[in-house]
Amino acid sequence: MKYKTKPIIVDAIQWFKLGDHPDVIPCGTSGLPEWGFAKNERLREGGSVVCPGDWIITKPNGEIIVMNDAEFKERYEVLK
Repeated sequence: MKYKTKPIIVDAIQWFKLGDHPDVIPCGTSGLPEWGFAKNERLREGGSVVCPGDWIITKPNGEIIVMNDAEFKERYEVLK
């Protein structure tokens, strides 16, 4: 049998710089600029960092994930 994922509607913001998303904060400890999330413990504790051009996705259940631009464009399309 073949299956497809259920369609879900998400909010997404493409992130380029500090200020593009209210929850992104500087978190770099290596001396290089890195950004993480103030309100998402899983991401802040070594999960994902946000890079310029990445998409910040908020799922209906409130989960926040980060996805690079190529993967985002493969998985999502704009609602009209």
